[in-house]
Amino acid sequence: MKRSIVVLSICSLFLFVACNPKKSHLEEISNLEKELFDTAKKGIDEPKAMLLVDKYVAFADKFKDDSLAPMYLFKGAEICMNIHKGQRAIDLFARVMKDYSSYKNVPEALFLTAFTFENVMEKYQDAEKNYKLFIEKYPDHSLKQQAELSLQHLGKTPDELVAEFEAKLNEDSLATTAKK
Repeated sequence: MKRSIVVLSICSLFLFVACNPKKSHLEEISNLEKELFDTAKKGIDEPKAMLLVDKYVAFADKFKDDSLAPMYLFKGAEICMNIHKGQRAIDLFARVMKDYSSYKNVPEALFLTAFTFENVMEKYQDAEKNYKLFIEKYPDHSLKQQAELSLQHLGKTPDELVAEFEAKLNEDSLATTAKK
């Protein structure tokens, strides 16, 4: 009797999962997120990260109208950006902007497109174009100042930035001394 109840329960579970593919997708994504973002682990498991990105994209492909679709594409793009898969990140950010133009993080998708061009792909002309587009489209956004700073320092090495900072400090110091 117990055995038949267990078998019946397992069969019911498989039937439920088979009949509810959305729930199955969400469970897979949730489990992968837990594994990938386990804070006890050091470093990122790149193959697992790419598997999660693929799961996000598969969900968005299958459930285009679901409110989670743009969020999953955005999260997938962020993962790609952080593991230096720049073109994949750019493509996913572009998909968010094109297919989900009313999604709340569209401005961030444009900013992160520019950031990815700059910092992951070192394509400074593309970064500049996207930072300028971001500033033009979202002049009141909280990331506008960061976009302007990025434009000022676009393509400069850390040594060049340090030299500029030191020169500015010397300039300020001389101006302060001259006022006394």
